[in-house]
Amino acid sequence: MSWWKSFAFRFVALYTTVAVTVVLIGLTALYNREKKEVIDKFGLALETIASTAAPFMQGDLLDAIRANDDAESEAFRTMRAALATVAKENHLADDQAYILRPTDDGAYEFVVMLQTNTFIGDRYSPPDEVAERYAWIVTEKDGVRTDLYTDAHGTFLSGIAPILRRDGSVAGLLQVDYGVDQYLEAVKAERERYLMGLAAMVTLFLAFGVWIHRRLGRDVRALLGGTRAIESEEYDHVVVVGSGDEMAVVAEALNRALAGLKERFEMLKFLPRHTAKMIQAASKLGGVDRTLARRIEVAVFESDIRGFTKISEKLPPENIVSMLNEYIRVQAELIEAAGGSIDKYMGDAVLAIFEGEHKARRAVEAALAIQSAVEEMNAREAFEVPVHIGIGITVGELVMGNMGSDARMEHTVIGSPVNLAARLCSQASPGEIVVSATVREELDDAQGLHFSVSEQIRVKGFAAPIACFRAQGSTADVHPS
Repeated sequence: MSWWKSFAFRFVALYTTVAVTVVLIGLTALYNREKKEVIDKFGLALETIASTAAPFMQGDLLDAIRANDDAESEAFRTMRAALATVAKENHLADDQAYILRPTDDGAYEFVVMLQTNTFIGDRYSPPDEVAERYAWIVTEKDGVRTDLYTDAHGTFLSGIAPILRRDGSVAGLLQVDYGVDQYLEAVKAERERYLMGLAAMVTLFLAFGVWIHRRLGRDVRALLGGTRAIESEEYDHVVVVGSGDEMAVVAEALNRALAGLKERFEMLKFLPRHTAKMIQAASKLGGVDRTLARRIEVAVFESDIRGFTKISEKLPPENIVSMLNEYIRVQAELIEAAGGSIDKYMGDAVLAIFEGEHKARRAVEAALAIQSAVEEMNAREAFEVPVHIGIGITVGELVMGNMGSDARMEHTVIGSPVNLAARLCSQASPGEIVVSATVREELDDAQGLHFSVSEQIRVKGFAAPIACFRAQGSTADVHPS
């Protein structure tokens, strides 16, 4: 897996993104707060200066000042002295205090200034937001402050107040400025330092994410290997991690899960096919219902070894078990191949059921194959003593359901067909297959299969005599006509 797709790296990247976002929001909020403080603090101070000084200035004198030639006039010197007093008392530079006058065409021009080189009558084109304040002052005759604005000379805050004539009309505007370019440059430099630190933090965090990925990569791959082993049913897999932290705890949990799954997988070998299907269906419904039962029509197959008691007396127990395992293995494979399901093993006996289409024929084919296989094993002396079996087969309706308690259950079949198959099996001589009349009727058209004349037998559990037939043939010959 690519390093940028790892959980560790993505976690650090997410953490970094959140941290960067928070820092950027903080920087923006800090900048806006400082900007507001500057506007509020200096704006109020400038407005106060202009509004306090303007009422003491003689607005009628401004009408006598029209051009630079008037710079030597008494009116200009008087107004300039008043303006200089405002600048001195408030520690303003020469270019921070001046007087403007509205013109007849709606523009504004400089009238009084503190610079040595005067520029009386020069036009001034204020930014729109400042022009709106000028117009408001001319109309309302009151002082105001501006927000931050930028013109050809820089970025400023200003306080502006009207200078009135004796008749109360507006003769000019007293404006005091505070240039904030230096302040903005300082804020910009500080912000750039913050951003450089932020970039370094992001680099550090991303490098940390790569380091975490490399450090945990081996353990994560080991854990992923455990999950893949579960998916592929490789329950012998062991998860090994090198760390002693939470990864080791997860690895131990996975190993316990693998061991438990292996145990359950081995237990499946002891379950009949129909039981495994029931468990699979029940798990989808949330659990096994102990009351579950259904009626089904099946072919019931039962086999056991003739003379097994005498054989067991001659052989040691371990030899008996070995012989039974080989004998039952062959039967199980042939029954499964014919589509049957082994319901249970009862010592040397095997009980199986066949469901679905052609169930009787498949049961007989399995029986013929088993008899042939047993003969072949005897011929090659697979057992210490020859083994011969009898098989009984019948068809009928029985009940399949869950029997037992919540602690120990068995999904099995009950009904008279099960008993009849056992009785027919007991009637079979070594190497014989005894079937009921229902099986005989279903296989009446099977070529290559021969039945004996009907026999009437009395068996335990059945009041009336039971008709049965002894079947002969081979699996290669049995097929519908």
